[in-house]
Amino acid sequence: MGLTARIASAAGISLKSAGSLQLVSSKDTDAFLGAASTEHVAILGIEGFHLEGSRIVPDMSAIADFSELPRDEEFMGATIEEARTFLRSFAQADMYFDFLLDESRR
Repeated sequence: MGLTARIASAAGISLKSAGSLQLVSSKDTDAFLGAASTEHVAILGIEGFHLEGSRIVPDMSAIADFSELPRDEEFMGATIEEARTFLRSFAQADMYFDFLLDESRR
């Protein structure tokens, strides 16, 4: 089980698979971020996708990179809060997100 699947399982949510992507529904992002925080996992990046019928289409305006935040004792919490703020802009039912995660500071 990969890290995204482990966090989703801890949050009690299902993922949508699309090729190698493990996508989190917009409605489940708060629970996912809460579980990531509990598991001490940082969010390095997010990529958003729209569901159009059976197609997953990238949304180039829904990309965030938090990897350049200061790598101090607040790094994990800072990435979670930045992700929460970013995701509020994309609270649409047809949005799904791929997360780049880091548990190396655990």
